[in-house]
Amino acid sequence: MRPLSQLDGDLAPLDLSAAALALQAEDADMKAKGAGAVGISSLIAKRRILEQNTGQLPLELREAAFERATVQILDKLQGHSAVGVLLSD
Repeated sequence: MRPLSQLDGDLAPLDLSAAALALQAEDADMKAKGAGAVGISSLIAKRRILEQNTGQLPLELREAAFERATVQILDKLQGHSAVGVLLSD
Protein backbone atom coordinates (compact mmCIF):
# COMPACT_ATOMS: atom_id res chain seq x y z
CA MET A 1 0.00 0.00 0.00
CA ARG A 2 1.46 3.39 -0.86
CA PRO A 3 1.54 6.20 1.72
CA LEU A 4 -1.40 8.57 1.57
CA SER A 5 -0.94 12.33 1.42
CA GLN A 6 -2.39 14.26 4.34
CA LEU A 7 -3.96 17.72 4.12
CA ASP A 8 -0.70 19.43 5.13
CA GLY A 9 1.25 17.59 2.40
CA ASP A 10 2.96 15.15 4.75
CA LEU A 11 2.74 11.45 4.07
CA ALA A 12 0.67 9.28 6.36
CA PRO A 13 2.58 6.46 8.06
CA LEU A 14 2.94 3.28 6.07
CA ASP A 15 0.41 0.65 7.18
CA LEU A 16 2.09 -2.76 7.35
CA SER A 17 -0.87 -4.53 8.94
CA ALA A 18 -1.78 -6.27 5.66
CA ALA A 19 1.73 -7.69 5.31
CA ALA A 20 1.69 -8.85 8.93
CA LEU A 21 -1.71 -10.49 8.41
CA ALA A 22 -0.46 -12.37 5.35
CA LEU A 23 2.69 -13.59 7.12
CA GLN A 24 0.77 -14.75 10.19
CA ALA A 25 -1.78 -16.51 7.98
CA GLU A 26 0.91 -18.41 6.08
CA ASP A 27 2.49 -19.48 9.39
CA ALA A 28 -0.89 -20.62 10.77
CA ASP A 29 -1.57 -22.64 7.60
CA MET A 30 1.84 -24.34 7.80
CA LYS A 31 1.16 -25.35 11.41
CA ALA A 32 -2.29 -26.67 10.45
CA LYS A 33 -0.81 -28.65 7.57
CA GLY A 34 1.81 -30.10 9.90
CA ALA A 35 -0.99 -31.28 12.21
CA GLY A 36 -2.80 -32.94 9.30
CA ALA A 37 -5.49 -30.25 8.91
CA VAL A 38 -6.28 -27.89 6.07
CA GLY A 39 -5.48 -24.27 6.87
CA ILE A 40 -7.60 -21.52 5.37
CA SER A 41 -6.03 -18.55 7.14
CA SER A 42 -4.11 -17.47 4.05
CA LEU A 43 -7.28 -17.54 1.92
CA ILE A 44 -9.08 -15.36 4.47
CA ALA A 45 -6.09 -13.00 4.65
CA LYS A 46 -5.99 -12.65 0.86
CA ARG A 47 -9.69 -11.78 0.83
CA ARG A 48 -9.25 -9.17 3.58
CA ILE A 49 -6.27 -7.60 1.83
CA LEU A 50 -8.18 -7.46 -1.46
CA GLU A 51 -11.13 -5.78 0.28
CA GLN A 52 -8.78 -3.30 1.94
CA ASN A 53 -7.07 -2.44 -1.34
CA THR A 54 -10.34 -1.99 -3.22
CA GLY A 55 -12.12 -0.02 -0.50
CA GLN A 56 -14.63 -2.89 -0.16
CA LEU A 57 -16.53 -1.58 -3.17
CA PRO A 58 -17.76 -3.73 -6.03
CA LEU A 59 -15.80 -3.29 -9.25
CA GLU A 60 -18.72 -1.59 -11.00
CA LEU A 61 -18.97 1.10 -8.31
CA ARG A 62 -15.22 1.76 -8.34
CA GLU A 63 -15.23 2.10 -12.12
CA ALA A 64 -18.23 4.44 -11.96
CA ALA A 65 -16.49 6.56 -9.32
CA PHE A 66 -13.34 6.88 -11.45
CA GLU A 67 -15.43 7.72 -14.51
CA ARG A 68 -17.32 10.41 -12.59
CA ALA A 69 -14.08 11.85 -11.21
CA THR A 70 -12.69 12.05 -14.74
CA VAL A 71 -15.76 13.96 -15.93
CA GLN A 72 -15.55 16.36 -12.99
CA ILE A 73 -11.86 17.05 -13.59
CA LEU A 74 -12.49 17.67 -17.30
CA ASP A 75 -15.37 20.00 -16.42
CA LYS A 76 -13.10 21.97 -14.06
CA LEU A 77 -10.38 22.18 -16.73
CA GLN A 78 -12.93 23.67 -19.12
CA GLY A 79 -13.88 26.34 -16.59
CA HIS A 80 -17.13 24.80 -15.33
CA SER A 81 -18.04 24.47 -11.68
CA ALA A 82 -17.03 21.10 -10.24
CA VAL A 83 -17.73 20.41 -6.57
CA GLY A 84 -14.82 18.76 -4.79
CA VAL A 85 -12.28 19.42 -7.56
CA LEU A 86 -9.32 21.68 -6.80
CA LEU A 87 -6.69 22.07 -9.50
CA SER A 88 -3.26 23.33 -8.56
CA ASP A 89 0.03 23.90 -10.38
